[in-house]
Amino acid sequence: MGMTNQIAESLKSFEFETKGTVCFGTWKGWCVDLHQWSGNTYFLDVAVRIDPKDKEFRRAIKSALKGFGKQVKFYSATDKKVIFSAIFKKKADPYEQQFNSIMEIITQALRGARINPADTCAICGGGTPGSLCYVDGYQPVHKACIRNIQEKTKDAANQNQENGSYLTGLVGAILGAVIGLIPTLFTIWAFEKIYAILFALIPLLAMWGYTKLNGKKSKFSIAIIVILSFISVFFLQYIVVATIFMDEYRLEFWEAIDTVLQVFANFEGFILIAKESVTEILFMAIGIVFAWKNISNTNAATLKNMEMVMETIHPNPTFEENSENEQE
Repeated sequence: MGMTNQIAESLKSFEFETKGTVCFGTWKGWCVDLHQWSGNTYFLDVAVRIDPKDKEFRRAIKSALKGFGKQVKFYSATDKKVIFSAIFKKKADPYEQQFNSIMEIITQALRGARINPADTCAICGGGTPGSLCYVDGYQPVHKACIRNIQEKTKDAANQNQENGSYLTGLVGAILGAVIGLIPTLFTIWAFEKIYAILFALIPLLAMWGYTKLNGKKSKFSIAIIVILSFISVFFLQYIVVATIFMDEYRLEFWEAIDTVLQVFANFEGFILIAKESVTEILFMAIGIVFAWKNISNTNAATLKNMEMVMETIHPNPTFEENSENEQE
């Protein structure tokens, strides 16, 4: 059993539950979820309501945690949660005891900075939220707000399924990929260099263009973005090689284009170009990884994710007396 599973199993004693790789629940009135960062280091997200730009808050938290070294550290903050990194040690106290100690440190630091547990809805900002739900972390919410999001998600998915178009999406993806190539074309023109890292922009902007032109979201759309990203790399190499041929062999533009086409059409020539493009393809693949959340956001996946969110709804003990009367 991996360390992540062992920690999740141990936190059942606090009535925490697990969905995928995230473990979440409430600890002494604080909504918290945790997931592995790397090795034995975990992110702990604590639900609060703050101004993330408040420098005084950040200074107070960092000062309060200074004495704990690497064990517990402030990581970042949004208007809905504060994120800490914490180390769980394998050869130490049981994980539930370690978690208890870590949360004591964190909540003491938060209270010292005059931060209390979140007591408003993470969606509408209204008071007395009668439910808890995993949405942007484990958060207090109104059940009606979650139901509203669910309905809007279903409507958007159905609308895209009925009216989305692979054709307009493809046009948008091509335009996005072309925009993604512009920075590289500029560096070639201005500095006569190719910065492979810029190739990571291609899938990101291709997906952006696909979405903007109402492309239908399905497994086929994933294939469109991935294939188009690879084609974009070879297209750029095509232009680069054609430019080299023009300079070295004093060819006219169309002569160079035709010559390179023959090189690409030859299997050995294609393999040679592919080998020359390995670095660019690698960074383009990294771009796909970063964009994967959006690329894989098919209608079916969106609805499945929403179902998983709905499964995490629980009564909020803080406002339990209102939860029965909360509007559905």
